[in-house]
Amino acid sequence: MVANITKTNNTKPSKCPVAIKKSPKGEGDVDTLSNSLEILQTQTKVALVAFEKTNSSNFNSVKTQSLKCAIDHQKASSKTQTLTGSNKNDSSTPSIQRYFRTKLLPLTKCSKNALSQKTMMGKVIVFSHADVNTVIRDAEKFSSKSNHTSVPHGLDGEVHQLAREAIAGAFTDEKMIPLFPKYRQIASDLVEEMLNKNNGMVDGQEFAFLYSARIQLALLNWDQNLDTTCIAWTKENIRAQSENDRPASKRNALAWNELVYSQLNNRRSRIAMGLHKDLPTDTTDDLLNAKAQGKSMTDEQIASLIRNLNMGLVSSLACNIGNSVPYLATNPDLQNQVRNNLCLLPDALDEMTRLIITGSLVMCKRTTTCPVEIGNPSIPAGEQVTVNWISANRDPTVFDEPKKFKFGRDHANKNMMYGAGPHEWMGIQLARIQLQIAFEELLKKTTNIGLNYNGLCQKLTYPANGFENLPIRIECDSHERKEQQSQQMIRNLLEQQLAPIQFQQQQLHLQIQQFKEDQLEEHLEIEKTFQTYSNMNFVFIGSVIGIMTSLLFQGLRR
Repeated sequence: MVANITKTNNTKPSKCPVAIKKSPKGEGDVDTLSNSLEILQTQTKVALVAFEKTNSSNFNSVKTQSLKCAIDHQKASSKTQTLTGSNKNDSSTPSIQRYFRTKLLPLTKCSKNALSQKTMMGKVIVFSHADVNTVIRDAEKFSSKSNHTSVPHGLDGEVHQLAREAIAGAFTDEKMIPLFPKYRQIASDLVEEMLNKNNGMVDGQEFAFLYSARIQLALLNWDQNLDTTCIAWTKENIRAQSENDRPASKRNALAWNELVYSQLNNRRSRIAMGLHKDLPTDTTDDLLNAKAQGKSMTDEQIASLIRNLNMGLVSSLACNIGNSVPYLATNPDLQNQVRNNLCLLPDALDEMTRLIITGSLVMCKRTTTCPVEIGNPSIPAGEQVTVNWISANRDPTVFDEPKKFKFGRDHANKNMMYGAGPHEWMGIQLARIQLQIAFEELLKKTTNIGLNYNGLCQKLTYPANGFENLPIRIECDSHERKEQQSQQMIRNLLEQQLAPIQFQQQQLHLQIQQFKEDQLEEHLEIEKTFQTYSNMNFVFIGSVIGIMTSLLFQGLRR
């Protein structure tokens, strides 16, 4: 369970409350908030309030502005606290539906002159679409280099490019497209499980986490039973980062490396035993065989790469699923429109990931390599610059009416939810398809997705975003449901009948392979024996010729 999330004291809330952590020093402790750079930098609401309040490029009163942001944030937290139902006498407590519409989907006013904000601690946060683009696309002036092994995101320049080229072969269309049916089956099975559980009253975020973890394991061709391990590790990693718990972060890093090393060593053992040679190569094989400048990647580098993959799937993809589900639940007309025409789904998902304020990608950091200027502030070399993806995706100079959901926006070139520039995620299209498959199965197998107002909704805290628990209600047509169940029973029966045949085929294949290997060994042994006899014959003939030659010379002398 992720820390920093406390439940309401009400044992039977009348509405679905959203758990909020109170300030450790009490509700009115402004000093704690104003002196905490982490709160000013990492809480999205604080950054967005700062951006909304900044209507000009004059940042002389930086301390006053930052303090005002902290106060506004504290007021917002106090107001939001009423949503937990802690005030029992308040009969006007907003419902969860109103919470989703008023708290999770507000959009900021993006002034053309509001380019960046320098906090009272001297750090720079960039908000506008143009300036975010400037920072993330200019890798020479804004470095991504990490003090820890981080492949490929924590690399710069030629080393970064070589690393991307080395692993690109693992994510080609030829390798990824055959995995799509597996992803679809995973999503379908999970939806079936939800429909059969508790009359459709389920945790939507559990579906998001399990789907994301299982498709990652399918991508790597690892045991699906590791899904809960990946989810637990991801949540603990989020908790450690949220609380700045460095000892725990180190333990998590070691635990992750041990998990990956065990899988890599297991694969090497299977290859050495000849158990893997007749199987098609998968992502794990490709990473083991990847080379940069003729050198193979180390296990530590592979573990780092898969860790980044895990954060992109089990964290970010799960967040996008968890955010999009309540948006569709609170916008039933859009939900039905997309369900009746699934061709609209890819565009709808891109627009939701842009629009929803609890986006999976909130901020990222770069370090200046030379003095630069963004807007008015002059930034020296070695300064940390944070870009705010969420505000960039709501820039009215780029997105017309950014507060509204609209089909037909230019997401391919303007939506920054998957990053941009040289460090744009290599699997951006894959991520979109994985998200699309999840919702295709969810919408096809249901007639309605709604919110469960009797459940407890728990949000994650930065650096994660989205939800830990998301109570939802899914419904389906009883007649269609019976047909689907009948078809599933037929499929299961066929699979049961085919299983022994497939096992016999596999055993026969192994016997044939063993026979071929035995024949090859016998052939090699015959060749070796023949070669030995041939060598002996040559030696014998040579000896005879030598003796005859010697006798001939002796006869001539006589």
